[in-house]
Amino acid sequence: MAVNGTNLITDPFNTSYSPWTNLFSDLLGDGYGLAFWFVPIIAITLAIYIKTQDYIPTTLFMVSSGALLATGNLFIGNAGSNMWIAFVIFTALGVAGMFIGLLLQRRG
Repeated sequence: MAVNGTNLITDPFNTSYSPWTNLFSDLLGDGYGLAFWFVPIIAITLAIYIKTQDYIPTTLFMVSSGALLATGNLFIGNAGSNMWIAFVIFTALGVAGMFIGLLLQRRG
């Protein structure tokens, strides 16, 4: 795939990530290229858990990143792709993990 210099200058973010988002769009269907962002977000979430061995920073990162991706997806006018629902579910998993962790926390 050749990179057009004009596209790289005028739209560097989308041009540099387009091979990955296009791959996911080809695999999952048109409009679902934003599923690519689950890969680095889940990798960062796993790295936070490995580093801290605590569920609070991990779930807070899940909630904040999922909420930012969901609202960003809605604000750019991409509500028709329904990827915002997947990001909201990721946020809900973070909230549920936080509450379950707090309920099952041992008092000692």
